Order: sequence, then C-alpha cells, then structure tokens
Amino acid sequence: ERSAHGPSPGSQPPTTLAPRQTNLAAVLVRVERAVREIRTLRGAFTWSGRDLSQELKGTYRFVYASPDRLRIQGPPGALFTLRIIDGLKARRVWALHDDPRPALWKGTPLVRPQDEDALGPLATSFSAPTWFRGRLEDPDRPAKVQQRNGREVYLLVLERERDALGIPGVGAPLITHLEVWVDTTTYLPVRIQYQDRSKPGRIVVRQQVRYSYDFKHVNDPVPAEEFAIPPGAEVREDRGFRTMPLKAAIARAGYRVPRVGKLPQRGWTLLRAGYAPTGSPTGSEAGNPAGRDLVVAVYGSGLERFVVTTVLVGDQEAGRVGGYGDPFGAEGAVRASRRYRLRHGAFAGTVATIGLPSDDTPYLWLRSTGGVVVTLRGAATVDQLVAAAESLTR
Repeated sequence: ERSAHGPSPGSQPPTTLAPRQTNLAAVLVRVERAVREIRTLRGAFTWSGRDLSQELKGTYRFVYASPDRLRIQGPPGALFTLRIIDGLKARRVWALHDDPRPALWKGTPLVRPQDEDALGPLATSFSAPTWFRGRLEDPDRPAKVQQRNGREVYLLVLERERDALGIPGVGAPLITHLEVWVDTTTYLPVRIQYQDRSKPGRIVVRQQVRYSYDFKHVNDPVPAEEFAIPPGAEVREDRGFRTMPLKAAIARAGYRVPRVGKLPQRGWTLLRAGYAPTGSPTGSEAGNPAGRDLVVAVYGSGLERFVVTTVLVGDQEAGRVGGYGDPFGAEGAVRASRRYRLRHGAFAGTVATIGLPSDDTPYLWLRSTGGVVVTLRGAATVDQLVAAAESLTR
C-alpha cells in the first residue's frame, strides 16, 4: 500500500512525531493536522464491496488539492467524479467513463455537513465521505501502535449512526462500524473496513477501501487540465446558484437575512458566499419544500469550514403532513437530537433543533415564525453552534 517509490527530497509528506502514549481522539487530531498541511496529493484507492466478492471491485486514482478540489478517475465503466468548490469556478462533474456527455453542474453549492469534514476528500469512496456519521467508540482509550500487513498503524474504530434500513437480507448490508487504519508516520488513512458487528464476538467485513499515496508529488502544483471540464459536458440545472459577495446575496433576498456575529474560532473569515432564487428540497426523501432566496455563507480557515444557510419557506409551502422536518434528515436513519430555546439574538425565544449524527458533526437548524429556515453546521461543537445561533442579527 506504500508507493513503490519513496518520498523524494523536498516532497516529503507532512511529518509529526508519532505519539506512543496518547488516546484515540488525539490520533484523530493528528490526522486532521496532517491533512491541513497537504496542499496537493495524488494517490489511488482500491474499493471492494458486496461482502468482498469480485462483483464490485476496482482501483481508482485521485488527485486532491485542498481544501476545495477533488478529482477521482476509475477504470472503464466506472464512475468519474470531479468536484471543485473554488469560488466562481465551482462545479461538479458526474459521468461514466464511456459516456461521451458527462453531466456538469456549475455553481453547485456543495455545503452539506460532510463537505466541511477535513478528512472527507481523502477518506472517500466514489466521493462518499467515510468519516461522516461515525463516532469513536471510546475516544479516551489508549492508542496502541499495531502491525497490520507489515506496517505500523493506529486502529480507529468508529461506530456508525444507526441505519434502520440496514437489515440483513433487506436492502443494503448492515454496517455498524468503520475500522480505519492510520499510518503512524504520515497520519493518512491506509485502509478502511466497513464492518458488521451486530452479533457479539463476530466481525463481518462488508466492504473495504485500501489507499496508496504518491509521495513524490506531495504539494506539487496541480496541472490545470486535472480539473478542466471534460469536452462535450452537458450542463444540468443547478437552480441558479451563483457565488457572489455576501452583501450582494443578502440584497437579492426578499427577506431580512440574519448575519452570524460569533464564529466558532478566532481568526476565521468569510471564505465564500452565494445566492440562488430557489433552494433544494431537503430532509428525508426530500420531503421539505425547496423554498426561495437561498443565501449561503461559508466561513473558516485551512480545511475547517462553518456554513450558515438561510432560505424562506412560507407556511403554505411547509403545510404538508408532519410539518417542516429536519433538513438534514436521512432516509431510514434513527438520529439523536435535542431541542434548545434560544435566549439571545434575532431568534430569541425560537426553539432550535440540534442534530447529533455523531460526536464530531453536530448541526443546528431552526424555522422562525416568519418562515425563515436557518442551518448552522461544520467544524463546531454543540456549545459553539448555540453561541453562533444566539449571535444572529438582522
């Protein structure tokens, strides 16, 4: 799984002292720090599924340019994805390799919670983030160096968010845990196993991904053609989202857009903002209406992201059976959440919902009496989310 060629002078991967006396949570912090120091990285991953049979298996090449660019290219017949969320050039390409007209979305607001995960671009299969919806079983447990396939690794066992549809014999295989092997030198994931530990004392590996990295090209410039739009790409409907200054986005909205006054960390700045005349349906099975006048503001530093979105959803639009639901609701997922009545700011007295899909990816959302839906999520704790929500002004 290591590159056949060792790192060349001047292109060493980020180095950190391998801790021998620490805990699993500290290892995860080291991983995030290592990823922040990587500007560009090339590598490959081999993915196998369906209980590790030969039915689904393939090797894919990726080029990662932090924090906002990822390209994955696979063998003939495989899916090809290209994601760029870089200002005015924001776009997403989705295609089969043998498809002469790949689908292209320009100006796509890729601001879901998992897009703010610093590990998302590297720990990926078909660009589906692996770390999202997972929590360390025991963050305080000592992190022991272990030998796996001839290399030293730390094992991070993450418990998956419960999936009500993951019933053996019905739909997708049940996956209860992720076992992540982290290299003790580079702090990059080298293998991720999707496991079924529903029966005590029995571990069934349902899927796995193995990563290799070309350390000869760490932090090298990425050729422009790597992220070029493929010839003949077919432009798809993107709901009119466009990147623009936040003041311009607020001016276009037909309601008083709240502004966040307190960000989770000092030194964070507004990285990008944008506007769309209509939003996208949200919630489980896209049960919530799209709404109108979507305003997106992305704050952060390095690879950390904190996103605030607002959209107007009138009472008539939200008057479906059950009312307006969790905009981050996942089909079949039994998600922990709690309600909190805001005490300060523009929405004082409004009851907000705090979603807890995992320990490190909480989010907060509310719907005001005027029909404005606000969401906050990204690199923040629950307390930081609450503080940001209570700092909103209009």
